[in-house]
Amino acid sequence: MRDLRRDIDRSCDVFSYDYRPSIPKSIAERFPHIMDSYCVYIGTIRYAIVRVLNVHTIYEVGIGWGIAARAFLAANPDARYFGIDDESMGVSIAEALSGLETAQWKRCDSDEFNFAHPAGPIDLIHIDGCHVREHEARDIVKAVQSGAKWMLIDDIHEKGVLAAFGDAMATVWRAEAIPMVYFEHSTSCMLVHTGAYK
Repeated sequence: MRDLRRDIDRSCDVFSYDYRPSIPKSIAERFPHIMDSYCVYIGTIRYAIVRVLNVHTIYEVGIGWGIAARAFLAANPDARYFGIDDESMGVSIAEALSGLETAQWKRCDSDEFNFAHPAGPIDLIHIDGCHVREHEARDIVKAVQSGAKWMLIDDIHEKGVLAAFGDAMATVWRAEAIPMVYFEHSTSCMLVHTGAYK
């Protein structure tokens, strides 16, 4: 995992990905903070993860403004993306994913949906939905049990999200160690090799 972290960090330095030109103007005007340069890392790290892991099928819980979806599909335009969102952030999914012609999505809460991708086995599940501890823990458990190779958990620096990760892994993880990489900066995230799940 140390080598993976190094490769992803190096990829962030090599590829200067910036999601801002592709964000719909209507979203940028309503949420101007996402256009600040410190937020670019959010997209850059997601872009690098997809590039380094050679991800082809992506399932996202919590589409939000569409930053991650844009990064994922910029990193691999041939990837099969499927996202769910309840639109509680005040952005419609259609608006958030506008211009991403290959993206598939459904408006719903993650409690209403199992993690099954229309394109088959999942390479990466990105969890960035409801951050209420119990809800987040359910999402993490379902992600681990889905058979996905990788799970990326956003905002792991928040106490509720970190507690949910601990709750979920104590419930479902049976191996001695959890192979994971932590990324700090503007919004911390954790990449877990769920393919190691037993």
